[in-house]
Amino acid sequence: MTATHLYDFDTRLNHRAQRSSKWSIYDEDVLPLWVADMDFKAAPAVLEALHARVEHGVFGYTSQSNELIETICARMSNLYDWEVKPEEVILIPGLVTGLMIAADAEGKAGDGVLTQTPVYGPFLNVPPERGRFVQSVDLDYVQDDAYTFHYEFDPVAFEAAITKQTSMLYFCNPHNPAGRIYSKEEIQQIADICERHNIIICSDEIHCDLLMDGNKHTPTASLSPEISQRTITLMAPSKTFNLAGLQGSFAIIQNKAIRERFVAAASHMHAYGWGGATLNIFAYEAALAAYQHGGEWLEAVLAYLQDNRNFARDYIKAHMPGVKTTQPSATYLLWIDCTDLDLGDQDAQSFFLKHARVGMNGGNFFGSSPAMNKYVRLNFACPREVLTEALERMAAAVQAL
Repeated sequence: MTATHLYDFDTRLNHRAQRSSKWSIYDEDVLPLWVADMDFKAAPAVLEALHARVEHGVFGYTSQSNELIETICARMSNLYDWEVKPEEVILIPGLVTGLMIAADAEGKAGDGVLTQTPVYGPFLNVPPERGRFVQSVDLDYVQDDAYTFHYEFDPVAFEAAITKQTSMLYFCNPHNPAGRIYSKEEIQQIADICERHNIIICSDEIHCDLLMDGNKHTPTASLSPEISQRTITLMAPSKTFNLAGLQGSFAIIQNKAIRERFVAAASHMHAYGWGGATLNIFAYEAALAAYQHGGEWLEAVLAYLQDNRNFARDYIKAHMPGVKTTQPSATYLLWIDCTDLDLGDQDAQSFFLKHARVGMNGGNFFGSSPAMNKYVRLNFACPREVLTEALERMAAAVQAL
């Protein structure tokens, strides 16, 4: 029996009753495939750990042991041959919080933060909120055939976008929304350019465990000691193990001076607890259980997600003429190009919401270019029955144009 058959990812759960953000934002006739969490129950080991904590019945201020941090260090060594010391790991409430802390910690007000678009919305929103400005450079759009496309990194355009004001790069790998995994050679190119211009790399690697087709992830900081000295790595168990509502993440910073500035900035935001970094007690227990005992569940969910990806890609190809998609190597997100559809003045997100009653992220969340309005991001981390119904609705809307 395969790992997939040991777990139930097909049952449709009542998410609205639990005030799920994904499900409660829309009317009941809408199928929501937007925000990046899964519609599956967490790993049994996580549920058991949380049940045990609840049974104890006391939820006061809690001192946390080093066990989670030591587990994270062991995980980095086992997965990536990357040696991380416990003092180099900082627990934080969430990845977006990490982006905010990094912006506060490095550079000064008025500095530029470089990023590659399209990209996860907070990469574009956080810098101006922290007194910085965004310097965006487009990834190269490459059409594979009539049905699929991908993005490529252009080192010349990337370096040309840098100015004297650029102090930080927000780097997203695996890439959200395109599901692209950067190669070691590409990461090395990016790091070399950042070194030439004395730019700190803030590397969002939250999707690093959600890999398909046998692909491997390379943490930016793991490439060399020199690169690690200018890198802030942000990771979390939240996407991997469907724990986003518990709000727990961590940063790995091997440069002592950068780490001290990061901790100081976190303290100013009250994101750093008495005597050290802390997570809420449930986030801590869930993360520890997931990393120590959730491997089999992760293997099973990845197999299910890969099947869903293939199904969605093939269905769109067969039933939605004029629609192109990425083939993500990581994440559970499908980036969909509707530019060739005759939508008139409608953006793609509004079109599918109105005519298919399917709720997805609109492309303008991932970039300010008007062209982004013709893109949507679809989350396929849901039971196959839900995905099938959503795609059938979308196909009917496209075919009615």
